[in-house]
Amino acid sequence: MAPIIPPVPQDLLISYVGLLSLATCIIVAGSFAALKVSPLKKIHKKPKLIPDSDDEEYTDDEDEEFHDDAMQSADAILYPITGSIMLFGLWWLIRKVGVELVNELLATMFAMFGIGSVFKLLTGTSRLVTHALGIRMAPKYKIVFTSGIRELFAVRFPHINLMLLPMSFAPTLAYILTPKNQPKPVLWTVVLGSAFAFHALSMIKLDSFKTGVILLSGLFVYDVWWVFGTTVMVDVATKLDVPIKLMWPKNSNGDFTLLGLGDVVVPGMFIALALRYDQHRFVERAGGKGQSKQRYSFGKPYFWAAISAYILGLATTTIVMHITKRAQPALLYLSPACILSFLLTAAIRGEMAEAWAWTTTKQKTSADIERPIAKPITEVVEVPKPTSVNENKPAPDQSWLEVPNAANGAGSGTSDAEDEAEGNEGGTPKARKRNKKRR
Repeated sequence: MAPIIPPVPQDLLISYVGLLSLATCIIVAGSFAALKVSPLKKIHKKPKLIPDSDDEEYTDDEDEEFHDDAMQSADAILYPITGSIMLFGLWWLIRKVGVELVNELLATMFAMFGIGSVFKLLTGTSRLVTHALGIRMAPKYKIVFTSGIRELFAVRFPHINLMLLPMSFAPTLAYILTPKNQPKPVLWTVVLGSAFAFHALSMIKLDSFKTGVILLSGLFVYDVWWVFGTTVMVDVATKLDVPIKLMWPKNSNGDFTLLGLGDVVVPGMFIALALRYDQHRFVERAGGKGQSKQRYSFGKPYFWAAISAYILGLATTTIVMHITKRAQPALLYLSPACILSFLLTAAIRGEMAEAWAWTTTKQKTSADIERPIAKPITEVVEVPKPTSVNENKPAPDQSWLEVPNAANGAGSGTSDAEDEAEGNEGGTPKARKRNKKRR
């Protein structure tokens, strides 16, 4: 009776193990790179008017635990549709304009983003390695951007970044300088593909396990359809010579084992979410008492369950592919494995309701609601012209200075005797005042 699993040649077994190990290492490194500094560290950090950069561990992503820009359920629903449109578009372009032109256009596009992704990969892995070895990377340089006397933001970086920056140009230059009539070097394709996957895992985040389950379920159908239902995905993966896949030598004849970057990034986002949830659980249970200030030192039950499920799912994919001698949609096995790892872990720990309700998107409260902004007054209001003090003061009566003459006396029909009589009898106020001055 023939064995169920045919014997595996040693070089092919090495290829399978190497590809699985490479994908797992990228996911682990990307998941830890996506972690933020624990809020416990922020609570117990002493405020300084002038921070001493030599006393602070370098990190370029000290943000809050909440991510308002994380992928939400609505985005996860549209993801398979968008992916299908892009995949079919590439397949159509290959058939209509030729694979050479498509390869050239995509190589130029990937080269534009390659330098930044490789630099992100180098700095992220160096930070993980130095942390594991107990080496502190204190920032030695700081570039401050100001507007007048107000500081806008500052960029801090250690010495090692100055050495890693020139190294990040090498893979991209070697890739784009390859002659057109020659295939791209496998080494640089793998390096750029690993950098793109690492960068995506450290930047793209899911907001909840609900979103992750929707995403994995949708891409489960997507992968099965485009692999088993059509030849579109296989044609695109084998004909395009661009860094959208991981490759490992299969034999000495130039054959390779392939794994698409989507089979690394999509499950990797779910695994990175599990790691962030483990950190959240630790912070909540610590209650801000500062039991640990380490960035990575906390229990990781959900993370280790998810990474174990990924290894098991990818190994199952490899075994089925080896038996059937046919390409397999990896998400057919990876999606159920990752989802089951979360459900089983949460059920065993009795945390299903809490884990399912958890989200990294901050819920708005009454304090976060924007208050209406007062509109500026657009009407022109006429302001009265200011007057001096003397303008409003009545002028003094100077009629008593006038000397009556005969003409005036005759004309007015009064005399001094009459005025005096009026003053004695009371008379008019004007006459009384004039008589008083004359006395």
